[in-house]
Amino acid sequence: MNARKKIETWNAVMKDHPEALSEVTSRGGDFNAFLKIMKLRVARWDAPWEEYTKPRWARQRMKLYCGKRRAFANFFNQLSALKEDESQRLVVAYGAGRWKIQKRTTPAPSTRTYKECARRFATIPVDEFRTSYTHHER
Repeated sequence: MNARKKIETWNAVMKDHPEALSEVTSRGGDFNAFLKIMKLRVARWDAPWEEYTKPRWARQRMKLYCGKRRAFANFFNQLSALKEDESQRLVVAYGAGRWKIQKRTTPAPSTRTYKECARRFATIPVDEFRTSYTHHER
């Protein structure tokens, strides 16, 4: 059974909790509405903690972490196999950008990848100014 199906099965026990919380709102300045949502949270506080502190959730997070590490290892092993000779040194030019630079764009999760790459190879940060976008001149 894959991880998504396991999580859906495990969360089936908890499905009434988010539904009950979605019926009330903490928005606005109404003190009675605030009291209502706080009473609901206190009444249902133990159920999520009992479920999400079970060892199966920790094992699932660890499997996800190990799977990501395995994917990086496989990629970098393929990259290091590109060397024709053992005496050759593989140098990786890695983009130095670490933040979102334009509206409606998503930054790549680059910090973990950069650290893993720098741990295995000689890595040179490269300025990415206007290298990721295509500009057309007429």
